[in-house]
Amino acid sequence: MEVKTKVKKGRKQHEKGSWRDYFEWKLLLSFVGVCAILVGAFTLEAPQLSAKYQNNRPVQVQQKGAGVFFYNPNCSACKKAYPAVFWHNFWHMTNEKERIEVVNVAYSANQHYIHDYGIVATPTMMTEKGQLQSSDGQKLVSFTERSGKHG
Repeated sequence: MEVKTKVKKGRKQHEKGSWRDYFEWKLLLSFVGVCAILVGAFTLEAPQLSAKYQNNRPVQVQQKGAGVFFYNPNCSACKKAYPAVFWHNFWHMTNEKERIEVVNVAYSANQHYIHDYGIVATPTMMTEKGQLQSSDGQKLVSFTERSGKHG
């Protein structure tokens, strides 16, 4: 492939279709690819980071939302269930009645809830209908939707 050049003010300028155009497209596609990887990493890691760091504070259970999710960030079943609750709350962040309250019972100031609400195991979803222990996050979220608080 022959590259035609034009001289303009002492610098070589390449015509369209040259290796420079190819390089610019390749750079743009690489940038888009890196952005897609970052979005994917956020999607996968955000729930885990939230479970581990965001909920390390005392919580006052209000029972205004769809339910209360009790979890321990060190529990493998909780790590499986937490992302479904996280994304449910993300999509319903503006609707308090739809959101699920999240309580980290590993945090010392929240441990009294284990006794206050008779939590036997984590993860546990509590609604006005009762309690459900499951590592299936979708099942826990569905339990809140069938509890009758959404009307």
